[in-house]
Amino acid sequence: MNDYTNIKSTLPKNEIPYTLDENWKWYKWGDIIQDYQQGLIRSNSELNDDYSIEYFKMNFINENGDYSFKGLPKTEASRDEILRYKIREGDFFINVRNSRELVGKTCAIYNVLRDIVFNHMLVRIKHKNYITGTFMSAYFNTKFGKQILETCKKGTTTVIALYQKDLYNLPVPIPNEKLLKKIDKIYNDINKKIQLLHQINDNLAELSLNNKKTLFRVFLFILLILVHSLT
Repeated sequence: MNDYTNIKSTLPKNEIPYTLDENWKWYKWGDIIQDYQQGLIRSNSELNDDYSIEYFKMNFINENGDYSFKGLPKTEASRDEILRYKIREGDFFINVRNSRELVGKTCAIYNVLRDIVFNHMLVRIKHKNYITGTFMSAYFNTKFGKQILETCKKGTTTVIALYQKDLYNLPVPIPNEKLLKKIDKIYNDINKKIQLLHQINDNLAELSLNNKKTLFRVFLFILLILVHSLT
């Protein structure tokens, strides 16, 4: 059953990039977007390590769809701001202001255990029905997805922007629900292992290893964790 829900595609046939099989359907990105939210504005003078709320900025996302919460700057935020801008598991983010090479970076959040708000150079996009942030990040980190984002980059030689109206017109291929869930599971499994490796690296950096015996024990412990995560 090719259930694409009740979302109507407004993408003209002559703008479809290529033909898909029966399990997929082309949309304009705007057709499937439920909410488009720019982040919290904070100047550098409003950031301080003594403050209590971590502040997720564009430089903590890399060009491959990976992200890190290590070493985030901190700010102060009201209760209402925390509720509005707090990052949640499953969130999809796209960087809409940056250099030409870096603007358009995307990620999906896999694990967040504390209050973190996000910067105004990032946009959080929620999608309709069963369409997940994980799938959308996977798409925009493909070669074709990156090429599509290139078509709507605008600005000067130093600062490039992605505007909402242009993003909404981008073509996006969406599979039926059953297939999307399968793709989601594969992508999630891979990224959870990547996050585990990051955590291990962070923990190692904080350890003070005094002798080879201690180092060998740590190595065995890491090896056991990796073996367990891959089974």
